[in-house]
Amino acid sequence: MKSCVIIGCLLLLVCLFSFTVSALSIKGDVLWNDQPLSFLLIAEDSRYVLKIQNQKHQFLRVLADMETEELLIIDDMMKEYASVQSKQLISIVSLFALGKIIGVEESWLQGEQINFFQTGEKKQYDPFGECLQLRVNDSITGMYWSFQLENLFLPIITPMLEKLIHDGIRFPFWESVVKMKGFIVANQKDQKTVYRLIEVGDVPLQWHDEAQHDNYEQKEWVDFLSPFKGGN
Repeated sequence: MKSCVIIGCLLLLVCLFSFTVSALSIKGDVLWNDQPLSFLLIAEDSRYVLKIQNQKHQFLRVLADMETEELLIIDDMMKEYASVQSKQLISIVSLFALGKIIGVEESWLQGEQINFFQTGEKKQYDPFGECLQLRVNDSITGMYWSFQLENLFLPIITPMLEKLIHDGIRFPFWESVVKMKGFIVANQKDQKTVYRLIEVGDVPLQWHDEAQHDNYEQKEWVDFLSPFKGGN
């Protein structure tokens, strides 16, 4: 009897641990189409939700499910939404959206091979400590990298990259990111903070609640690519 209880407790711990490590939330500040807003990325298993908002209003939601191949983009300001079922489109839109959050140059996303180097410049970004400035190829950037963090995007972007590479589509920036340890904590351009990571946690993903868009007008999905086109 005692051995059964011990085994049962161990199985419960394994289940709880598995649930915990499968959930991830990343919260921070972002300059989205020149507006200082905040973002929240919640990922759990094959699903993720990216929300752009300020203190009072929600602006945009991007929901992706790699298992069902469902992509849902909801514009809460215009009260419009679009949906499509395509693993390729999920991957393309998601990688552009994440690149826009961090402030990645579009030419780095789809251009030549990307290599990261340290410039020697360091900055303190609490709560992550000392972060190192990055150079991308020959360009000194405003991006600061922390080796204190795991590569948080790795479990999210790896299946997307694998799908696109299989289809002959390349995203050199993200392909280089997956090879590195650590994470981009901040990015500054023209004395503006484009991106700033504030918190890493395990906010639960309420998929049904996040997907609500009652009385919103349905649009063609291609009309919803415009939020990802503008520069930071």
